[in-house]
Amino acid sequence: MDKGKIITIFLWLALLTNFLLNGYSFFNYFALMLVSIHFFEFLIFFKRIARSSDVSDGFVLTLVFGLLHIKDLKK
Repeated sequence: MDKGKIITIFLWLALLTNFLLNGYSFFNYFALMLVSIHFFEFLIFFKRIARSSDVSDGFVLTLVFGLLHIKDLKK
């Protein structure tokens, strides 16, 4: 796993901790924005994701890693 994906995991853990501890609402909106953007990335790159792996795995990995996951897929 590359450094970008490790940093992304720590970012999601920090955002999840903020949500669970009722932290700053700004970070909750930031997390919602990230999930929305990654969802649209999944829709845009659906054919590429479907060709390379299981769609459900591709969906989850795209929601978590976004373009970091998509760039590793076969064209």
